[in-house]
Amino acid sequence: MSLFPFASTEEVSLVTPDVTASSIREFEYDFKKGRLTGRIVTGVDALCVWAYLALKSKRYKWVIYSWQYGEEYTNLIGYSYDEDYLYSEVKRYIEECLLVNEHITGIADLEVEQVKDKLHISFTLVTEIGSKEMMVDV
Repeated sequence: MSLFPFASTEEVSLVTPDVTASSIREFEYDFKKGRLTGRIVTGVDALCVWAYLALKSKRYKWVIYSWQYGEEYTNLIGYSYDEDYLYSEVKRYIEECLLVNEHITGIADLEVEQVKDKLHISFTLVTEIGSKEMMVDV
């Protein structure tokens, strides 16, 4: 023990534990009611909660999040884009948003439908440990 609490002869290990996709934990989110349930989910379900919340958060709006977190596809709403252009841009924006997480490997079976001022987006979230279908309405 030293006179100064921050000075020590002990070596501090800065090695972080290995985090696998199956060890990820999140609070469960009730997608129908739009609120947290208070229970904990793991694995693919936890990654789906993370992805859903990332797709519902606008990028660059909240100071608490990094600039890599959040979505930008809401910029497409309200314009009459060609269907092919809309599909390609939504796909690009979703991949930019989700592939920030190292456990998410991609998206598949993307379907985009624009009805007036809303986007209905459904896709399969592909992760290291499995895949699951997701839907987001914007």
